[in-house]
Amino acid sequence: MDDQAPMRGDPNLFYGLLGRALTEDSFREALKGGAEEQAAALRSVGIEPTEEVIKALNESIEAIGRLASAGAFGLIPYVT
Repeated sequence: MDDQAPMRGDPNLFYGLLGRALTEDSFREALKGGAEEQAAALRSVGIEPTEEVIKALNESIEAIGRLASAGAFGLIPYVT
C-alpha cells in the first residue's frame, strides 16, 4: 500500500513562487501582506489562493521568520 498522497498541480508553480519571493522585494512584501495582497501575488504566479494555500503560506512565513531570527545568520532584512 502506498502511503504517499497523489501529486497534484505543477511543481514549477512552487519554484516560481520561491524564485520571485527571493528576488523581488515587492512580491515578497505582497506575500507578507493582507489577504488581498497575498491572493493577488499567488494568482500572479498561477497559484489559486485557496484557504489551504493561504494557511500554508502564512505558516511558512512564520517558520522562516523564526529561523531567520535564530541568531545563526545575523540580520536578514528581507525576512524580518
